[in-house]
Amino acid sequence: MEYTPIQVRNTNGITHGFTSDNTTKNSSQNPTTTNYASRHSHDQESVISDSESSSSGASSGQLPSFNDGLVRLFEGDRVHDLIKRRFVSGLGLLGKQATVVAIHRNSYSGVLEQARMQSFQIFAKAMENKCGGDANVKFGWYGGTRDEICEIVKHGFSARMLDNSNGLYGCGIYLSPDDSPVECVKKLSVDKDGLRHLLLCRLILGKSEVVHPGSDQCHPSSEEFDSGIDNLSSPKKYILWSTHMNTHILPEFVISFRAPSRLKGRSSTTLVFDDVLRLGIVS
Repeated sequence: MEYTPIQVRNTNGITHGFTSDNTTKNSSQNPTTTNYASRHSHDQESVISDSESSSSGASSGQLPSFNDGLVRLFEGDRVHDLIKRRFVSGLGLLGKQATVVAIHRNSYSGVLEQARMQSFQIFAKAMENKCGGDANVKFGWYGGTRDEICEIVKHGFSARMLDNSNGLYGCGIYLSPDDSPVECVKKLSVDKDGLRHLLLCRLILGKSEVVHPGSDQCHPSSEEFDSGIDNLSSPKKYILWSTHMNTHILPEFVISFRAPSRLKGRSSTTLVFDDVLRLGIVS
């Protein structure tokens, strides 16, 4: 099945993608900072406007495990259904075993949260100017525990979240492209409710440079580059350096899902979620 990337169209006064009229009316905006994503709309096969997601802001129901900054989206909401469909299709064979339990949207309702969102817009506009009109804004997945995700939404990324174990691709925040959540899912742990959680973030990539395994890089190698990537033609990792982790990453959605780690009484030839992850069989 052909994959359609998650893409949105920003319109005047819209703070960020997948939002609703109800949540943006009270936002203080500079219209010149809200059109950074429209530069790459030529390849958008799936376009969502603010009016098509009006039911998102109307709902205040939340899973008790998340803080007040996250608003739950429900089945039938266009944004909810798009994210769910893209997540499941991106899992390949694993999609048949994954059950999306809830999707929450970051409301950016507080003063500091608004400041972070507006800061992202300013940096996106600056990157747009630096790169000749295209800030290369993408969506990417970040995996974490429920507590880590709540911390990121409330305070941003911290130094202890930097992925520098074994010096794989340098010291930075690793995210997976929106069409390949498997890389993030691999390292997820199951919480006490049997759920796993992912953040869907908007990223300012600018001009990416290839970072090779074993690198100890922790910032762009020159002023020409802005982010790292493991493969230019078929990326599985976006690397946002520690210098950019709270200016170039905008956490927008949390997806919580359930998948069987093992099945009681299953035969030895039956592969379940964790088996497929371990073996790397996803297509």
